[in-house]
Amino acid sequence: MLALAEESRRTALRLVEATSIWHEVNNRELFGGLDVKLEPGACLSVTGTNGSGKSTLLRILAGLLRPRRGHLHWQEGIVGLVGDKHGLSPALTVRTNLDWYQRMVSTRRDRALVERAAEVLDIGELLDRPVGTLSTGQAQRSGLARLFVASHDLWLLDEPLSHLDADRAAALVRQADEHVKQGGAAVLATHQSLPIATTREVHLPATG
Repeated sequence: MLALAEESRRTALRLVEATSIWHEVNNRELFGGLDVKLEPGACLSVTGTNGSGKSTLLRILAGLLRPRRGHLHWQEGIVGLVGDKHGLSPALTVRTNLDWYQRMVSTRRDRALVERAAEVLDIGELLDRPVGTLSTGQAQRSGLARLFVASHDLWLLDEPLSHLDADRAAALVRQADEHVKQGGAAVLATHQSLPIATTREVHLPATG
């Protein structure tokens, strides 16, 4: 399996705790009074239709967006957010993007993790191609590889199975399940059911 942060480090973490968070967009309430506690071994499923606030909630949990009300507390830990945008530089090759990301968030460079990520997501033939030349699905898979090239305590995945065929989706689900079992935590936002054991589900209703 892919290298993960040491379990002894994770057991002391309460990665994220959100209390009574409330948010709105254009005077439209997305969610209110929501409590989320993410500890090692937690796997949270966030469900709802498009526009219900799933992506917004993940950005709040990642610290990229401040809720209109409520409190958030983060402890030490590395958060990996993969959303609908792949987050890679179009001018650089996939390999260069992943090498740069690994150096940015990790204390060591490990080429084996890049190769392993390429195997899991079937992007080996894409590693030396500029991201700007890839299809949408290829770029999305390459962006997902960021999760595997450095040790992230918390995975925040926004519609993680989009653009993945059945085999690649199954491989990603296995890795997410293993990540949680080894003491990590994950939040998976989706409009469909996922074949992974979750410790809690939050459903965001459609808003008018």
